[in-house]
Amino acid sequence: MMLGPMVQSLPTIRLAGRIDENTPLVVPRDGFCLDMTEVRGISSRGIGRLVKLLTSASGAPVEIRGLPDPLVPLIPRVTQLGEAFRGARVHSMMLHADCPTCGHSLARECSPLGPTPACGSCEECGSPMRCGVSPEIFEAFARWYRQDPIPPPPGGAKG
Repeated sequence: MMLGPMVQSLPTIRLAGRIDENTPLVVPRDGFCLDMTEVRGISSRGIGRLVKLLTSASGAPVEIRGLPDPLVPLIPRVTQLGEAFRGARVHSMMLHADCPTCGHSLARECSPLGPTPACGSCEECGSPMRCGVSPEIFEAFARWYRQDPIPPPPGGAKG
């Protein structure tokens, strides 16, 4: 899957803050763009609501902007979630980093196809930033998105 320009004619559903069982989600009939750049958290019931939203699209075009980093490790590993996201076109992911020294945090929008973004140094104090998603998790998502096989975790069952 290649990233291209987002379809401008699709209605946009903007989510912000925390997604949970109280988050109102209305599905447009002819597809939609789900903008999640301002999402800061998601509960297990919020994940269920997202699955319901994405599966109710029934083949209509779905584009995602700013996929939150808490979902990145789950999508390739949780079958129901992966199936719900499989038909969507993910244009970008939001990856968070924070500084363990001064507490400064930032979010970067990046491509789901790589390269793995570097967290870099803190803009405030110069200390190394701690990434919310490890390079291994980011690469597993990129492989899933490209539909490459995901290797089993290290130390897993041997055949």
